This record gives sequence, C-alpha cells and structure tokens, in this order.
Amino acid sequence: MAGLIPMAVAAIAFGGPQTPPQQATQLPDVVVENRPLEEIVRSFVDEVADTLPGFGPARWDRKLCVRVAYLRRDFVRFMVDRIDRAARDIGVETEHVNCRPNVLVVAAADGQEMARAMVNARSSLFLTHVTGANQSRADLDAFQSSERAVRWWHISLPVNADTGQAVVRLPGRGPAEDSSGETGSRLRTELQNDLQRVFIVVDFNAANGTSIGALSDYVAMVALAQVNPDADTSRYDTILNLFDGDGAPSGLTDWDRSYLQALYNARLDQRQPGSQLEAISRVMARTRGNPSEGER
Repeated sequence: MAGLIPMAVAAIAFGGPQTPPQQATQLPDVVVENRPLEEIVRSFVDEVADTLPGFGPARWDRKLCVRVAYLRRDFVRFMVDRIDRAARDIGVETEHVNCRPNVLVVAAADGQEMARAMVNARSSLFLTHVTGANQSRADLDAFQSSERAVRWWHISLPVNADTGQAVVRLPGRGPAEDSSGETGSRLRTELQNDLQRVFIVVDFNAANGTSIGALSDYVAMVALAQVNPDADTSRYDTILNLFDGDGAPSGLTDWDRSYLQALYNARLDQRQPGSQLEAISRVMARTRGNPSEGER
C-alpha cells in the first residue's frame, strides 16, 4: 500500500493551532424503549457499521501509530493518549517511536479545504484501485464536501488470516495469494479484513464548543472502527451523537466500549458479511448487563 501523506501537505489549508474548545453539555436522562436487547444491538450495529460491498467489517491487526497535526502540543499529547487508551482497552497495541503513522489526524480551520488539499496532493492514497480497500469515488467526494466537524477515510485490505498476506492484487506486485478459500468451508473463510490506515480531518470551527476530551474520544471511535458517517444514532447513548445538539456525551460511553469490544473480540470467519455483523451483535449483546441500557 502507498505511504501516508506528508505532514507538509496538510499545511496547505491551515497554518496554526485553534482556540481550545469549550466543555460539552451534560448528557441528559436516557429514554428507554421496551425492546429486546438483541434487537436493539443488531439495529445499532447495522446502522453504524460501514463495511465495503461484499466484505465484512475491518479492524486493526497491527500496532497503531497515531500522529496529530496542527494542534497545540498539550492537545496533541492528550488526543494521542485518549486514542491509545481506547485502542489498548480492546487489545490493539500502540507505538510512538520510529513508527510509520497509520492514523493521521489533521486539525483545520476549514475541513473541506483541508480534505480537498489532501486528496488532490495524493489521490492514490484515498482511491487505491485495490479490491476491498476503500469506499467509492462518490464517497470520496462526500468526504471532501461534507460540512461535518469530523470526517474520516479508511483504507483496509483483505488478507489471509493465517499468513497476513493480501488475497487481492496490489498495484506493482505479482499475483495475489489464492483467496478461493479451499481450506475453509461453505460457511467459514480464512479471509479477514485488516485496517491499514485512516485519515481524519477535524474542523475546529465546526467543532467549536466541544471539549477536547469528548472530541478525542469521538476521533478514537472512528479511528478504531469503520463508522457510517450518515448513521442515525440518535436513539443510542453513543459518542457519535457529539455534534447533534444538546445532551451530547462527554466521552466514550459504555455502549461505545461494548461495541468496540465486540468488534475486536467477535470471531469473524463467517463467509457471509452479514453473518459477521451478526457475530458482533451477539458478542455485544452478551456484554450488556441491562437489556435496555444504551438506547435513548
């Protein structure tokens, strides 16, 4: 896969740190609907997961190396620590020294301009022309034109779970490893989807009024999981509601942690992508102590 975009490229749209955001509003009481836990969880997983067509959810199977650009030094340390902590909580190792960044967080006064500058500088990092690696060109257009306070772009790779070798052809390389699954079964596969890198752009004008703690946890959530940017999560107690008005969470919620734990602990060797989402839902449901907890 191609390397990460140089930090200097990001400076095209932004030249310095932003004013520290303010504290977030206190989370209000949760309104509970009387629905079975399994139904609530599956609805959430289906709403949030942003898998590629024909593929199951991707997750990190390598050490996380986080870089944050164009924030005050103390804010950088704070955000990296929060992302690292969320990663370690789900069993993802992190490193900092002499590592190649695979999570790049860029702060900008204008998120659209920054996203466009990054894509224009190295479009091949975003549209890789590798099967199962990234969303569509239309999705990339939305990444650049969105007015969201935070936008993200994931790159993943289908690999053999045993060898870690790509099972799709990579540009400039020889034939891919056999992905026919002959050693598997009709229901099981040896293919897994590994996250390779993620680009995250934070628009601090749009994020004004948000605490650095809540913002860091939001960034951690979208760095660790492929999250649908258009998901409607208003019925759930999740950090993904951070920019949806009053009553936003102050950090990762128990619901969020349960989802991330389930994503990384579930056995995802089912041949059908929908079955992999079901596996995540089952693990998440087992971790919930209260059948209605987590839904607004």
